[in-house]
Amino acid sequence: MKKYIFILTYWLGGGTEKVFENIAKALHGSEAQVILYVINGFDEEKYSIENFVTVIKTRKELFRNVTPDTIVVNFSGDWKSSLTAYCLSKNYVSWIHCNPYTMKSARTGFFNFWLLKKSKKIVCVCNEQKEILQNEFKFCNDFSVIYNSVDFDTVRNKASENLDFDSKYFLMIARMDFNSKDFFTVIDAYSMLDMEIQNEYKLVFLGDGNDRSQVEEYIKKKNLTENVVLPGFDKNPYKWFKNAVCNILSSKTEGFGVSIIEGMSIGCPEIITNYRTGAKEVSANGSNAIIVDIGDAEAMKNAMKTLVYDNERRENLIKNANSFIQNFSQNIFEKRIIDFFGDL
Repeated sequence: MKKYIFILTYWLGGGTEKVFENIAKALHGSEAQVILYVINGFDEEKYSIENFVTVIKTRKELFRNVTPDTIVVNFSGDWKSSLTAYCLSKNYVSWIHCNPYTMKSARTGFFNFWLLKKSKKIVCVCNEQKEILQNEFKFCNDFSVIYNSVDFDTVRNKASENLDFDSKYFLMIARMDFNSKDFFTVIDAYSMLDMEIQNEYKLVFLGDGNDRSQVEEYIKKKNLTENVVLPGFDKNPYKWFKNAVCNILSSKTEGFGVSIIEGMSIGCPEIITNYRTGAKEVSANGSNAIIVDIGDAEAMKNAMKTLVYDNERRENLIKNANSFIQNFSQNIFEKRIIDFFGDL
């Protein structure tokens, strides 16, 4: 039986983790053993994972599981997971989820890029990501581009669950981390909306993180505590998509953005910032989602207003997005995963 070890630095229940779970399903279907090692630990009380995934808790146990034919995957792509993978196998695979510019500008960027260039193969989640690494950072590795997938059946089933929330609302689902997400611009945009809209629609930030207290302070500063809601982390974000007037991905940097595809699959219109990498790719330059510049509160306010009042634009976005997301189906993704790992 083939054995695959995936190395992640953190497990925070975000997009990267969802992609891993979809890969694990595909590999399990091919009768492979899937092993997960989270460097900073896997919180079993907060998170759950499929029982066919073996979670390793110690480095000693990790190294004991490596055999000459084990395929090691550096799945976080940061220096800690890169170094761990490098120590386990000289033929490791690196999966890049992040913006290459952000990775390079990190304090450990030079060291991490050195490790990534040692990878046997590199997987990118969009074409722009691959082009930046090849053309601007001179990577000469063997590259593959595999779009992140969404298990549409699971998402839609979970979206049908009852949501105990009695107001219309704008939605942003994100880990509260100022390094990658821009909550202040969304709050500013919401505060600029007509009072008629604010009285009818709340703003919901779904998620948690180290910067939550600063988000709460800014909400108080803008006198919006009655209308901006922070429910915290929810294992089922899909029911929130289902009932939202739109989903907002206000990012300074992204690898691609799985939550966009998830929202599209439920018929939730999207507003996204023009982050690198992949914003123009996933939005089809504005056909599938409204795209605004990072930090432009006025443009975001106008986009939010459009999705409240302009039904024709709203329906066109939903229709175009529904056609586009077929590229991210689990069936297509599973075939790509099986072919990719089969060739290693």
